[in-house]
Amino acid sequence: MTGADIVVAVSETSSTQDSSRPPEDTGGGRHRYRLLTGPDTSAFCERVSEALDSGYELYGSPSITFDGTTTYVAQAVVLPPGVS
Repeated sequence: MTGADIVVAVSETSSTQDSSRPPEDTGGGRHRYRLLTGPDTSAFCERVSEALDSGYELYGSPSITFDGTTTYVAQAVVLPPGVS
């Protein structure tokens, strides 16, 4: 299990959604909720920035973990109501 897996596992266990169901879709092919994860690099920052540029908003605080070698980060983003 990598650090990214740990962050996702923690986030998924705190969710109230049934994990056997796929995330809800807005009908336009975009999920209302996304959890972006990955190594703490400029590429990760670009992914978060792209999500914000496409209409998503930050949701909650970022998470960070370290596996002894690599720092992994996670940031949840959501589409505001009425945006698809």
